[in-house]
Amino acid sequence: MEEKKIIEGKVLDVIDNFKVAINKGERDGVYIGQKFLIYYLSEDDMIDEDTGENLGKIEYVIGKGKVVHLQDKIATIQSFEKNTLGKKTIKKSNNIFAITTEETIIEPEDEFVSFEGCKKGFLVRSIT
Repeated sequence: MEEKKIIEGKVLDVIDNFKVAINKGERDGVYIGQKFLIYYLSEDDMIDEDTGENLGKIEYVIGKGKVVHLQDKIATIQSFEKNTLGKKTIKKSNNIFAITTEETIIEPEDEFVSFEGCKKGFLVRSIT
């Protein structure tokens, strides 16, 4: 089984809260539908208090997106994660004059999670 190459790059432009352009494109092996993680790093390295070992920087995740437009050296990534607003609600009503019970299930609307706080220069990495 062939292992997929991890592609790393940076955010070139924040198009809107749900789309960003990155500095990797078709020539780098990026393809339509490919998924990317958008993140930035902590300023300081984290040190394990017990061992004194340098654990590196923390990755602060902004979101996940997939490639929706591809150019030779640039790709546009759009959020694909959905945030469920609220919980499923079941309303029951009993009809006094009949034996049957009626249930209505109301599904919450889904909304895409935004890349809120994303800035030019933030990092991206392909994910599976």
